[in-house]
Amino acid sequence: MESILRNLLIFLSKNRLAKRLAEKFGLRLGADRFVAGLTIETAIEAALRLNRSGIEATLDHLGEFVQTEREVIQSAKSCIATMEAIKSAGVQSYLSVKLTQLGLDVDPILCERLMHRILQCAQELNVFVRIDMEDYAHNQATIDLFKQLLMKYGETIGLVLQAYLYKTLTDLSGLTPFSPNIRFVKGAYKESKSVAFANKSDVDRNLVNLIETYLANGNYAAIGRTPGQPCICSKIAVSQVIPLRFDGSTICLISVSTIRGGDFDDRVSQ
Repeated sequence: MESILRNLLIFLSKNRLAKRLAEKFGLRLGADRFVAGLTIETAIEAALRLNRSGIEATLDHLGEFVQTEREVIQSAKSCIATMEAIKSAGVQSYLSVKLTQLGLDVDPILCERLMHRILQCAQELNVFVRIDMEDYAHNQATIDLFKQLLMKYGETIGLVLQAYLYKTLTDLSGLTPFSPNIRFVKGAYKESKSVAFANKSDVDRNLVNLIETYLANGNYAAIGRTPGQPCICSKIAVSQVIPLRFDGSTICLISVSTIRGGDFDDRVSQ
């Protein structure tokens, strides 16, 4: 059932009519559990409420399936506006971005240019930015651009890596010397067995292995999980004595795109 629901949500997120309906009716149908609001202002208010409870947040302006340069540029403007709002309100939050929303498929050069603009603004505002990982088709391009940006922006930028992909341990080995801020998740996209573990138990084992490997080298690791499922932190904590530094108070807050695009993300960092 979980797999069927996941596939359905991914399909709907790529359908423009479905996305418009989700924006209009999604919050009434229970999406407000995961969606902070339809505007930056409501997302900031939700983040502040969490901050008052000792919980930090990450804001993600949804709508990665863009098709025009105009939509791409508007997405970048929304990212910058979100960071400005975070700074102005004094919210304990960072920004999450998806490269497809910033034009990776439309114009890779434009995507790179916009990421530079966003990260320059992030440095000025002292706001952290994390690149979300998407499906396998965009995985290597995302890692390649992240490495390039990491060399210039250092601790301002972080990345998400997915445990269900075979290649992730190799990718992690290539990133480890630079000690970037990495968030580890299981992975939610439907992928071929040729590139991803099919069994949940294999994904869980790989997730633990990835996190232990990274922490053992003295690096920072944030851990993502799906609501309702047990946190993996306890499994790691008892496996060996290492300096654990988890993003144990971070909840993903998602705002719906104002440019007629958006999907719902139920990942929570524990």
